Amino acid sequence: MLAWILFAVSTTVSIILLIKIVIIKISITEIKGASERLSKDKSYPLILISSRDKHLRSLAATLNKELVSLKSQKLHHQLCQ
Repeated sequence: MLAWILFAVSTTVSIILLIKIVIIKISITEIKGASERLSKDKSYPLILISSRDKHLRSLAATLNKELVSLKSQKLHHQLCQ
């Protein structure tokens, strides 16, 4: 009986971890897509992700801060010309 309980618990944990990995992969793909858009589009849109993972959200926030800074520098440079 104990073996079945341990099996059920380990299976559940494995499924939860697999789902988390899939969600992280989707978010990484979203970030990659946003970076590809940035190279084509000069308006510097913000990067949005669907994941609730704190590390990926932190990465997206850091990239967005850099984008805002780049946009500000570009605007300043255009005004000074």
